[in-house]
Amino acid sequence: LAPRLEPRASSAGFGAARSLSAMVLELMGAAWTYAATAYNYNMGKFQFDSGQQQSSAHQRMNIRVAQWGLFREDVRDLFQLTIGTLGTYQVLGTLFLGFSITYLYSTMPGIPTEPRWLMVIWGNCAVSSLMFSALSVWLSVHGCIAAHSASVKMLTQMVRPPIPTSAEIADVRASLGDYEGGGATRMLKPP
Repeated sequence: LAPRLEPRASSAGFGAARSLSAMVLELMGAAWTYAATAYNYNMGKFQFDSGQQQSSAHQRMNIRVAQWGLFREDVRDLFQLTIGTLGTYQVLGTLFLGFSITYLYSTMPGIPTEPRWLMVIWGNCAVSSLMFSALSVWLSVHGCIAAHSASVKMLTQMVRPPIPTSAEIADVRASLGDYEGGGATRMLKPP
């Protein structure tokens, strides 16, 4: 009776082939798991980084617009100072004009006509007070209007807020096509 070596040899070969195919399958499964994990990790990292870059760029745009808003507020404050001062001059000039007219109206009947040189001096002073008060009202109104128009011109032409253009906004945008266009080395880069 001879020992049975053939079945053992054939079963050992079948077991080696089976274990080799199992190892290849396990290796392929591990590679697939690594590739899926690396792809998902890198995609999440790309999405996070893109979101951070986009938020940062939008924040810079918002800060720039807010900074120009402060510039516009400064321009308004400076012109408001001039407009307020001219408004005060306008009120004071109007009061002075009113007081001059009231004084002339109340003192006109009692003015002595002799000596004539005194009448000329008094008339020059009265006319000068009327003219200077009318001139001060006129110049304060003109200055107030000029300051308003200069303020509007400066705010509409020189201190415009930098609204981001669609090209600037598009430059900040990122899509998964950019991620996938980076190639396999970018997608399968180890974490």
